[in-house]
Amino acid sequence: MKFLESFKHHIRLYKYFFKFKTRIIIGIIATLVMGLMDTVLATGTGVLMNIMTELGKVATNQNISFYVKIPRTNIPIHVTGFETIIYVALVVFASVLIKVCFVYLREYMMNSAAQKVLLYLRNEIFTKILRLPMNFFDRERTGNLMSRITNDVNNVEIALNSGILTTQNFIYSVIFTIALFATSWKLTLLTIILFPILGAVLKYFGDRIRNVSKKLSINIADISSFLQENISSIKVIKSFGREDFREKQFYEKTRTNYSFSMKNVRAVALLKPINEVLSNLSMIIVIFFCAHEFVTGHMKIDTITTFIILVTMLYKPLKELGNQTTIFQKALASAMRIFEILDLENEDNPEKPIKIELNNIKGTIEFRNVNFKYDTSTDYILKDINFKVEQGRTVALVGASGSGKTTIVNLIPRFYVVKEGEILIDGINVNNFDKNDLRRLVGLVPQETVLFAETIKENIRLGKLDATDEEIFEAAKFANAYDFIMDLPDKFDTYVGERGMQLSGGQRQRIAIARAILSNPKILLLDEATSALDNESELIVQDALDRLMKTRTSLVVAHRLSTIQNADLIIVLDKGEIVETGKHDELLKKEGFYYKYYNMQFRKH
Repeated sequence: MKFLESFKHHIRLYKYFFKFKTRIIIGIIATLVMGLMDTVLATGTGVLMNIMTELGKVATNQNISFYVKIPRTNIPIHVTGFETIIYVALVVFASVLIKVCFVYLREYMMNSAAQKVLLYLRNEIFTKILRLPMNFFDRERTGNLMSRITNDVNNVEIALNSGILTTQNFIYSVIFTIALFATSWKLTLLTIILFPILGAVLKYFGDRIRNVSKKLSINIADISSFLQENISSIKVIKSFGREDFREKQFYEKTRTNYSFSMKNVRAVALLKPINEVLSNLSMIIVIFFCAHEFVTGHMKIDTITTFIILVTMLYKPLKELGNQTTIFQKALASAMRIFEILDLENEDNPEKPIKIELNNIKGTIEFRNVNFKYDTSTDYILKDINFKVEQGRTVALVGASGSGKTTIVNLIPRFYVVKEGEILIDGINVNNFDKNDLRRLVGLVPQETVLFAETIKENIRLGKLDATDEEIFEAAKFANAYDFIMDLPDKFDTYVGERGMQLSGGQRQRIAIARAILSNPKILLLDEATSALDNESELIVQDALDRLMKTRTSLVVAHRLSTIQNADLIIVLDKGEIVETGKHDELLKKEGFYYKYYNMQFRKH
């Protein structure tokens, strides 16, 4: 089973090469020519040895005329003197020149195909990651994904280069083996008698190296995740004085890495001398029998010379096949981890989504009997949720942490698929929308604003890719962001840094609002968008949000009293259930959950 699985991954990896078969075919033809030129070199050297042997017998400066035959053929060469040696040497030199020309052609074609495969593979992985469902990211560590895109792809590059060399060495081995049989089939059989043993050794060590390399790749991904988490959370580590504690954890992970690496080192260290012994043992057998055949008169010096040169040429690619097996098995483990990602199912999207005109959507939201739990949990987060938000109305979601407010917000753009109950927009189940159409209807402003390490202009333009500069400026003005942007040295061309950390929290939030404005959504989702801001920033941002919510259907995870008071409907959640609904004054009079929540959160107002 393991062999079949490994074979499937081999084939799958090489299928990427078939996408660029023209380059591969040219590279293989170039390799064939190179092998043939090496055969000409060996044969020519044998002819030269024969000519020089015969000239040594004559030992005269007078005109010479005799014939020698090309080894193992009846093709004669007329030797008329020293100039014949020059002619044969020129043929040998010409074969070398032809070979080096085809070396360049092969290197360029095969390696350009490998780089094309890497380009295709990197893009395919990133495209796949972008289209995976949100529940995948809930359970997968960021560092692990980064390791697959970087470390594992780099290892696949090694595998591709190894595959090129393996293909070349295989072609060489076939050509040289055929040439050896043509020279002496008896000696050739003696030469290849150890091949099955060599193949069994390579398979045994190859399996060991691949299995350990897969564990090593997982460990490297774990280290990458650990580094990413600790560097991004360095303030927390320092504030609790946990440098020594985290240092010990990292040391344990690197010790595990060392242990796996040494297992690989031991396997490789054993494989190389075994490969060397088997190769040299074959060579010793060949030399012994060549000497025997020569002494007994069954083989001439030209045949022996040609045979030994060909055997030397054969063992070089054979030894390289052993070395490349080590490299390829390491890289194959990384390829298997990449294929694990590529084989995951994409985010759900209906096969025949409802065709809609986005401009005709009004934005009415309705939850009908919705029950929901995450894939990683056995407990329901939402239980029997029913409510309706009419077009242009604002609904505030209120409740303690963990009551399900953010989950409701995340279900509307179908970040997670509802399997029990229905969520409707204008009476259409969101599961029947094309996901891109659905998300164009929705503008999300989360609590933790996400900005990319680009310019302010490009971050805002993410809301509408074909937006003009004027539209971007207007969106910034609407979001109360224009003035502070124009005070920056590079204005809209200012780079915001990683995660926008060059800007304050309020500034980042206003850029996010400008981005939402630019997308012109019918439905606005605000997930505690001002909870992390100071009072001054909160007032500025809230003013922008109030203007954004006008005429739009808005669902707000609220913590600010004014937002709750001005909402058309307040939904109070507790442990995933709706316990109260109504307006602010109505709910206070009931003296229920909302009344208690209000007294805890807003008594100071």
